Amino acid sequence: PSRARPVAWARTRWPFWRRRCVELIERFVTDDEVEALAQSADVILVPRLGSLNSGNVALAFSLGKVALGPGGGVIGEELERLGNPTFDPADLRTVAPAVALARSRTADGQQARRNRDYAQTELAWNRVAAQYVAGYDRCRSGHNVHSTEAANRG
Repeated sequence: PSRARPVAWARTRWPFWRRRCVELIERFVTDDEVEALAQSADVILVPRLGSLNSGNVALAFSLGKVALGPGGGVIGEELERLGNPTFDPADLRTVAPAVALARSRTADGQQARRNRDYAQTELAWNRVAAQYVAGYDRCRSGHNVHSTEAANRG
């Protein structure tokens, strides 16, 4: 059975200033709805505050979407590594320019392709699973789990 997610999704069609194009859904969104809503978005905003990571970044990348979210932490690192915009979660004035930048990066499709390619290689299930197995093997054998060599294998 599917677990509903307590989030609010906003669907946007551009240019947003010319017509009503944002739909706010203030209810639990089911797993079945998540992909359809994400597919219909031009960009995916990851609205996190003081959070180290979010599956929404991987979701955006795997769907070939431009993503934006808070700078810093793992979210900021992942977004910035591929050239996706970030904002300062402590300064709401930085969100609008980040959204505009994200929107501009959808024009030629290069950012979306870069994100999808990254998801298909670096975030692929077989690669992630191999990294987990390597980490567990190192724990069982008593080796230093935090070494960079172990983190880079897979």
